[in-house]
Amino acid sequence: MNEIEYERMQEEAGMGQAILENLKAIISDDGAGDTLADLYRSIYKYTDCGPWLSVVLHDGSTVHCGELGDVKLGDVRSLLVGQHVDGSDADVTADPIDLASFETPEGAVDAFNRAVEGVNDEACALWEEANGDDDDMEISP
Repeated sequence: MNEIEYERMQEEAGMGQAILENLKAIISDDGAGDTLADLYRSIYKYTDCGPWLSVVLHDGSTVHCGELGDVKLGDVRSLLVGQHVDGSDADVTADPIDLASFETPEGAVDAFNRAVEGVNDEACALWEEANGDDDDMEISP
């Protein structure tokens, strides 16, 4: 191994550690457990419209909701938060949260919380639009 390959390997290891620290901070901040499955259950259960959670792994593959229990935290590169709005054809998805793009774990936590809140708010508004009371509708004679 030459010096350039060694430096690249060290850089990738450092980036992997930062990603892992960011992900652990998000899970810890949620307080519902210490796995991705716990994080998913928490955002689904404790928000009004129940967003889903997917992760993108370092190899580019995506793992969704119910399969998160098998994912090792060190394999995760980014998070995806979204919601299918029941009673409509609408889907709401936040921008991917690239865990390598944050300088601090607090920044990652803030971005994740904003994504969950934004998806939930938009999904609830769309649900209300599609499924709200018909009391306001005028009936023609």
